[in-house]
Amino acid sequence: MNTPVYSFSGDMARLQQATAESHDNTVRRSKVLAVLNLRTGEQVLEVGCGGGFYTSQVARFVGPTGRVCAIDISADQIAAAQQRCAEFAWVECRDADIASPPYPDSRV
Repeated sequence: MNTPVYSFSGDMARLQQATAESHDNTVRRSKVLAVLNLRTGEQVLEVGCGGGFYTSQVARFVGPTGRVCAIDISADQIAAAQQRCAEFAWVECRDADIASPPYPDSRV
């Protein structure tokens, strides 16, 4: 099976970032994170992390005793997520397809 390649660079990257930073999406992230009720030390796998907006907020919740693994099919998005999460040593952002997850036995 051929995996499609998605590119989020140039105008597409700027549009995606502006959308992610919009008021509506910021409110939505806050509500989703409240429902998740994440705790210090938890492990989280984020599938389709995009530019890492949720990833960076999740990292703050789980803290350095936790672990956040974020995957996306777009190398451009992973690069943005890695940059956004650079201060969090407990975050790993990987270019991967969920059809072939990089974590064996559903372990993060």
